[in-house]
Amino acid sequence: MKVLAISNQKGGCGKTITAMNLAGALVEMGERVLLIDLDPQAHATLGMGIAQDGSSLTSYEIFKAFIECRRLDVKELQVKVKEGLYIIPSSMSLSTAEQELSGSEGAISALSNFISDNRTKEFVQIPAASIDNPTVIDYLNELDYIIIDCPPSIGFLTFNALYAADEVIVPVDMSSFSMQGTKNIEKMVDLLEERKGKRPEVSYLLTLFDKRSNFARSFYERMQEKFGDKLYSTPIRTNIKIREAASRGKTVFEVDPLSNGAKDYWQMALEVTGASPKSDVKFKELALKAPDAQKVYVVGDFNDWELSDAALLQMEDGHWKTKLRLNKGQYRYKFVIDDQWVHDESNPMAEDDSYGGKNSILHVE
Repeated sequence: MKVLAISNQKGGCGKTITAMNLAGALVEMGERVLLIDLDPQAHATLGMGIAQDGSSLTSYEIFKAFIECRRLDVKELQVKVKEGLYIIPSSMSLSTAEQELSGSEGAISALSNFISDNRTKEFVQIPAASIDNPTVIDYLNELDYIIIDCPPSIGFLTFNALYAADEVIVPVDMSSFSMQGTKNIEKMVDLLEERKGKRPEVSYLLTLFDKRSNFARSFYERMQEKFGDKLYSTPIRTNIKIREAASRGKTVFEVDPLSNGAKDYWQMALEVTGASPKSDVKFKELALKAPDAQKVYVVGDFNDWELSDAALLQMEDGHWKTKLRLNKGQYRYKFVIDDQWVHDESNPMAEDDSYGGKNSILHVE
């Protein structure tokens, strides 16, 4: 299991959006993910569609348990968002944790201790007749990743997250304020190493990227020079579908899995895992040269032949392009060019469609 903290003291740089959609991408790849909302504003909680009605325990309980010197099972706190994705919600009560723990020895390790406790097994003494087969209480939640959404500030909660993390991912939008935030994170990590002997890996992610802008491209080049291989190679493009998804309490993969936002976070997740997805999901790119077309769709077995916004292709470099996210198998499809249904002439695999035309055939292996 790997623990990732998403942190930058500057608000509006895509911190929570990244925490949510990285979690969503990892789950789509077959990973099991726990998202811990450590921001008292509870944006990740709201963004995952969890109501703040007092029905759920929150991440504040982690620090309360530390004060009371008791062990806390993660299953008491986590809320299931969907299969493979869980969240420990936040609330405003979390903002009091620092005051309540001031002066408590080792308080910076409260979150780390909570995670460690839930990664271990305890053996319980039982009657001697069965001593060769002891009962095991398993606190390990069989998670692949824990993602911590940090508050947009430097302080007690952020230090707790950094101390617990294996890697700190710093989202950076295209502003000098966001770059200043990277320096502050680096200082915090230096201080953590000096005081506690713990130094998580630090990496950087460019967000809110508009590749049409000369300034954006120049900014990205400067980040590449500054951070080198610590910079994720996939910048996250500005994409309205990401915001729309958050407003609906979902990840972008549930709202528009073919959007640029979904594609970017998928590529980032591939970098995070450093391996092939556990699921059978594959991306297949389709392209069509139709310079005079106003709109081009791709429809097929994979979307019930439905003309929808999700089926629209985008014009890039003189071609209409899209990437389909598909499970392994065989699919029939067509392009719809300004209301005209045609097969993909660049694909030799085709079959009769029973209407005097052809369906193109796509194999996903």
